[in-house]
Amino acid sequence: MNKTILALPVFFMLALAGCTASGPTYSSLPEQKPDKGMAQLVVYRPNGLAYAARRPTVEINSIKTCDLPAGGFFIKNVKPSEITITSSFWDAPGTSRFTTEAVSGKTYHIRITLNNDKLGAGLVAGFIGTAVAEGVSEHSGPFNIELVDDRTAYTEINSLKMADCKP
Repeated sequence: MNKTILALPVFFMLALAGCTASGPTYSSLPEQKPDKGMAQLVVYRPNGLAYAARRPTVEINSIKTCDLPAGGFFIKNVKPSEITITSSFWDAPGTSRFTTEAVSGKTYHIRITLNNDKLGAGLVAGFIGTAVAEGVSEHSGPFNIELVDDRTAYTEINSLKMADCKP
């Protein structure tokens, strides 16, 4: 019986390990620059225990780009224009949205984190709590999507791993 109790945390950690990004770390990649005539997006999701086993769908301009694991990032070159990044869970109300103007030759670091207000409502009252929080929140969807300055991004992203994103 004691061996079973001791094995549970190990099993749990192995299960979570399969849900994180497994590519090279950002810091191990050569310097990333946008392709000629393009803007570059570096979209990342910091590590965290809340919903660590879930992979939110990330779309760029309504095109599914990645199911982003915790501790993961992906790099996407886009044409200079207004871009909209959305993120959602298939089973949660709302879609989180961020829009910015992408300029040729620039790199943009976009951080996706859980919206803690909605997470708390969901934990306390389940789906109904999440739905109510969606109705009264000024931010739609289960995530915060935000542009992060280069200095902050580099400190947060260096140890994250590249996600295996298949469009």
